[in-house]
Amino acid sequence: YPPELQGLEEIMLTLIAEGGPASMEKQEYQRTMEKIGARIGSSTGYDYSNISLNCIKPYWKSSWQIFASAITDPAFRQEDFDLVKNKLITAAKQAKTNPDAHLSNLSMENAWEGTDYAKRPSGTVESLENITLRDVQGYYKRLFGKDRIFVVVVGDLDFDAVREFMAQSFENLPPGNRAPELYAGEKVEEGLMVEDRNIQTNYIKGVFDAPRKGTDESIHNALAMRILGRRFFEELRTKRSLSYAPAAGTTGYAARPMNQVYISTTDPEQSLEVMVDLVNQVRTDGFEQKELDGTKQTFLTNYYMGQETNSSISMSLGVNEIYGGWENMDRF
Repeated sequence: YPPELQGLEEIMLTLIAEGGPASMEKQEYQRTMEKIGARIGSSTGYDYSNISLNCIKPYWKSSWQIFASAITDPAFRQEDFDLVKNKLITAAKQAKTNPDAHLSNLSMENAWEGTDYAKRPSGTVESLENITLRDVQGYYKRLFGKDRIFVVVVGDLDFDAVREFMAQSFENLPPGNRAPELYAGEKVEEGLMVEDRNIQTNYIKGVFDAPRKGTDESIHNALAMRILGRRFFEELRTKRSLSYAPAAGTTGYAARPMNQVYISTTDPEQSLEVMVDLVNQVRTDGFEQKELDGTKQTFLTNYYMGQETNSSISMSLGVNEIYGGWENMDRF
């Protein structure tokens, strides 16, 4: 979607998840889903969007039929559209008053100016106000096609039965077109952006390039940024009380991953001096073995905790399929 329609996909998927299929009244849809313990959800992001179904085994067929009907023949009611649109506009206005959310949006827009990563998946106040139900319906027809989507199923179900049932459910979907390659430029756009606000605390974020997702180097980078984040926390918060939550980390964006360093502080000059000193110290001396060992254990613990539910496993499989192959889930 073009910049002037940022948030279009968010509205569309939310309408499908909350409004259900055209063959059911909204209250009937909600009652039925509650009765069989099923839930349809959705989310959008810079690299991909998803629409999901959580259900229990005894009702998986009836849950899937509603899920498939919502995707292939969504209701798209005007009253639902107005409600979802107004909620997103309210959230966009609140994001402007939230310093951290506003900082995140500004950093993406300035670091990736002129690329797809400069667009906000949840939309801006201006773009959302311009979106109509007709825009949503037209975008739906362009987006939903067999060559543009894939399905991940996690559960105690027969593979052949699921595949046959799925093929029948989506047989009327058009072939569609494969999604175009996401353009994000060659590297992070260098420069400095400052926005003056009448607040006591300064919110600062630095953005720089990171290795591509799905490579050995990306794991090394993730561990290094996590250790750097711990050093920031110990020095800037614990020892010097310059910030409540300094941080360092990495994103997993497909087209152009990036590292980030962050701090909120009333003393930006001293805080940045300390952060630069810590970075230079790492560049000169590296990390200690005990730091690496502890971070690896934390990394693995968080990974396994993130695989405790079928929902999280299906999401991990899907994301890795986008980044090169679902088989890489346990490698990267």
